[in-house]
Amino acid sequence: MSDNTDAALFELLAVIQPHITDGAEVRRIAELLEQLGSTMEAAVIWWRRAADMGDADAKDYLSVLIDEGIAERRPTDPT
Repeated sequence: MSDNTDAALFELLAVIQPHITDGAEVRRIAELLEQLGSTMEAAVIWWRRAADMGDADAKDYLSVLIDEGIAERRPTDPT
């Protein structure tokens, strides 16, 4: 993804973030970031947010990312 596209995407996320109230919505943002070719670091941030909001699918996928060495394990992460 180009730098301009990344910047526009992150600006959009900053605008909509206050209106997101559900872990499934946050998980969808993480999925879209991956699909659009954003950095995995950016997607992991949103996977963590969704997991922290209680989204079971996000918790499962975050565990996979940790097991594969894509994300670092944190004390609050699911095991």
